[in-house]
Amino acid sequence: MPAKHLMSLYGPYSDFTILRAVTIRLMEVGSSGFERCHLIEGPIRYRFMKAPSYTAFGVAMLAILLGVTVYLTWHSEPRFQGVWLSEWVEGLGNTDLASKWGTDKQSGQDRAAEAIRHMGTNTLPVLLKMLRYKDSRLKLILYGFFEEHFSVQFNRADYYHMVAGEALELLGAEAVLPLTYTLTNQNSNVRIGAATVLGRIHRRADLAVPALVGSLGDTNPEVRLMATRSLFWFGKKAKQAIPVLSDMAHADPEPQIRAEAANFLVYFSP
Repeated sequence: MPAKHLMSLYGPYSDFTILRAVTIRLMEVGSSGFERCHLIEGPIRYRFMKAPSYTAFGVAMLAILLGVTVYLTWHSEPRFQGVWLSEWVEGLGNTDLASKWGTDKQSGQDRAAEAIRHMGTNTLPVLLKMLRYKDSRLKLILYGFFEEHFSVQFNRADYYHMVAGEALELLGAEAVLPLTYTLTNQNSNVRIGAATVLGRIHRRADLAVPALVGSLGDTNPEVRLMATRSLFWFGKKAKQAIPVLSDMAHADPEPQIRAEAANFLVYFSP
């Protein structure tokens, strides 16, 4: 008999994510190939449809063999009501996934938000890792292979940057300090995300404002733009940014950044 159920399991996001995911559920396979199933692993949702040939079975068995080592090193992440954090986070941006958690009085996405708040600071290591997530060359090659040979849907890194930012915003002040550290990440997309989320949280000005002021000198114009916009959320609590923004309003090479800096000064300059 084919396996009728499958489990959702998450671990560290790495170049071996796909291989490790295959080891999560070993299925009985008949002559017709894979029975339809779903696998959710870290930043990827797999949908394997029936494969009529043994070729797909051979590929999967090879992946299983290669993935066993990684699976043995798997480590858990926080759970709430038996659901892994990664799945709750994905539910923030995936209404189809979140729908299974809905009730008569609460939507699935609201329940996902509630779960993330309940787990609190225990979520920070995973969320910050998701914010730093990057599609390496190996991942893209594997994505392409599975997309070509199976009916598969892969979420790319930018999607996980988005939902991780939403989850960090739910944590409020507790997320501010680690986000300030993330403003120095080598990946400019990560810095952009951190600057954006700090503005949406707009709490702990004593920590966030100095870090955002530092980002006004970032070499990436998108980082400077988001830092400027985020400082606007802090209002008069961001007065220490005024000297830098005054210079930027006249000298920044990007017209949009000059306009945003000037707008801040109109509202908050003495």
